[in-house]
Amino acid sequence: MISRCLCCEEYKREIMKHLFLIARIVERLWKHFANFVGIKFEGLHLEQLIKVWWRVENNNKLRQVYRAIPALIIWELWKRRNTRKHEGDTTLKEMLIHIETAIHQLIRALHTWLKCTTDGATRGNPGLSFYGFCIRDHKGDLCYAQAGVLGQTTNVHAEARAILEALRYWINTVDVEKVLETDSLYD
Repeated sequence: MISRCLCCEEYKREIMKHLFLIARIVERLWKHFANFVGIKFEGLHLEQLIKVWWRVENNNKLRQVYRAIPALIIWELWKRRNTRKHEGDTTLKEMLIHIETAIHQLIRALHTWLKCTTDGATRGNPGLSFYGFCIRDHKGDLCYAQAGVLGQTTNVHAEARAILEALRYWINTVDVEKVLETDSLYD
C-alpha cells in the first residue's frame, strides 16, 4: 500500500522530492526564502537547489547564515511532517517564524557587539558627584572608559549624566550592535 504524504492534503506518495521540495506548502516556504536570496528553484532537485544556494554571491559576513537556510527549511519541514503524523499541525506562518527566528539568532551570533556599563555616584544626596562608563566588546575586553566630576548634584542626575556621556561617545563609534547597562534603580 502506498503511504499518503503527511506534508500536505494532496494524496501523493510520500517521497523525498514531494516532502521537501514540490508539495504546495513546501514550494511556498522555499519560494519565500529563495526570492530573498535571488534563486529560481523551479525544476531543480533538492541536491541541486542546495548547491545553487551555497554558490550564491553574498556578503562574506552572512555566508554562513545563507548556507544554513536550506538546512533550517528542511528541518522545519521534517518537524511539520512528524507533528502531522502525530495528530498535530504546523502552519506555513509558524514555519516562517521559526526559520526567521533561527536566522536572526545566527546573524546575531556572527556580529560583534559592544556593551557599555554606566554608573553615577555622589557623596551625599545632593553632594559632590561623579560619572563613569566603560565599553567592552563581545569577548569582555575593555575598549574604552571615561569618567568625570560633575560638581554638586543628585545621584539621579549623576546616573543620567553617565548614560548621556556614554551615548555621546557612542554616536561616533563603529556601527555594531550596542547594549547599554546601568545599575540605576529609580522609584
